[in-house]
Amino acid sequence: MKKLLLITAALAICASSAFAATPGVNLIWGKCSTLAAGGQNFANPCDGLGGGLKVLQGDFRAANAINDFAACDGVIDIGFSTNTPDFWKLASGGCNAGAMATTTPGIVAVVCPTSLYDASTFGSLVYENPTPSRLRVRVTQVNGGAPSAVIAGQMYPGVALSMDMDAGAACAGCADPACLVLNNITVSGFITTEVESISATDVRNFTTYNGGAVGGAGCPAATPSHNSTWGQVKSLYR
Repeated sequence: MKKLLLITAALAICASSAFAATPGVNLIWGKCSTLAAGGQNFANPCDGLGGGLKVLQGDFRAANAINDFAACDGVIDIGFSTNTPDFWKLASGGCNAGAMATTTPGIVAVVCPTSLYDASTFGSLVYENPTPSRLRVRVTQVNGGAPSAVIAGQMYPGVALSMDMDAGAACAGCADPACLVLNNITVSGFITTEVESISATDVRNFTTYNGGAVGGAGCPAATPSHNSTWGQVKSLYR
């Protein structure tokens, strides 16, 4: 009887490991990297000419499979050594309003070769200031096409932001260092039970801007966040 119980327990562990993987998120200037230093820092010359359009992308590995992927919700904190500079006042009415937008997350062969989105993907941004020296960006990226399947343990592009680094070059604080931290990505399927929130780090969950020397707790540094997930808002898009 004891031997049977041991065999049963071993089979249960094997079955669990077959269906669950180690989850994690990555943040990069660019797209899909498994290198610790890959795409970590962006140095903006702030001359209105050499910054260009930069993409900030959050990628993920899920612990469990999701059969009909619907959307990703990401929470990114941007920390500064002083109050949020005018350059990072991106909401309507701010010095650099409109400089940031959602964009379709990109894929890279071998590293993250499969996109969960098609050309009809769409997204939304919400800006918050949890503290005077921290900007929080909540991004939702929605799959506008046929549902795709998420394979446990495989890296996928989750959320992506594009920012025109030249648009706000005249705004105060363009050259100030900043630390950008991906707090979490919540992956949702069209079935309400298919939801996974991923906050663990895969390789690196932060990037820096102009070196990222923000002082205090240093970089990365983020405070806990509470999401309004796709599961809570998807009825708005039906």
